[in-house]
Amino acid sequence: MELPCTQFSRDHYVGRTLLVFALLWAAALQPAVGQSCRITDLGTLPGGAFSTAYGINSHGDVVGEATTASGASHAFLFDDGVMTDLGTLPGAPAANFSNAAGINDRGQVVGQAGTASGDTHAFLFDDGVMTDLGTLPLAAPFEPFSQARAINDRGQVVGNSNTGSGARSHAFLFDDGVMVDLGPFPGGIFEIARGINDRGQIVGGLTTASASHAALCTLTRKPR
Repeated sequence: MELPCTQFSRDHYVGRTLLVFALLWAAALQPAVGQSCRITDLGTLPGGAFSTAYGINSHGDVVGEATTASGASHAFLFDDGVMTDLGTLPGAPAANFSNAAGINDRGQVVGQAGTASGDTHAFLFDDGVMTDLGTLPLAAPFEPFSQARAINDRGQVVGNSNTGSGARSHAFLFDDGVMVDLGPFPGGIFEIARGINDRGQIVGGLTTASASHAALCTLTRKPR
């Protein structure tokens, strides 16, 4: 026959064990309910009063735009605790704007910048040089305009550009020095490309006669 005190001890042990498991379970769930993060102020370019970040790679390098001491807005790269002014396109005055939208793990940066003629063009910043990627072929009345939004680790760039085909904006892929129009497809226009992975899959937005939808572009052959 089991003594009452033995039964009490066993029940007490089981109760305490269940309580410990309950507390551990609650602690494990806590981060999901109230997740927190450490915020770091990246500052601005010297003398500037504004900055915002648009992209980051897997190494923690950050890109965006920030104002300079003169008030101009320039693309920046934040790396190892230092914010660097990426400047503007060659030939363009320092007062022209630029902003950086994306960066890959090779440190190549893409975005848009003002040209010497006052237009806005997509750019690629690589090895300390900002290169004008141009636009898709244009026709009146559309003004020259393009912007790069993302780049993968293969160096393929996507964004959107004005065109001369009746739709103001078409998605583009810039690969091997050539900007390719991805826009027209049966029933609509792939208007803007916002991201590309290392498999060459591209995402963005399309329009049809009656709707605007998210889009996935899977290249079936290398564009020409």
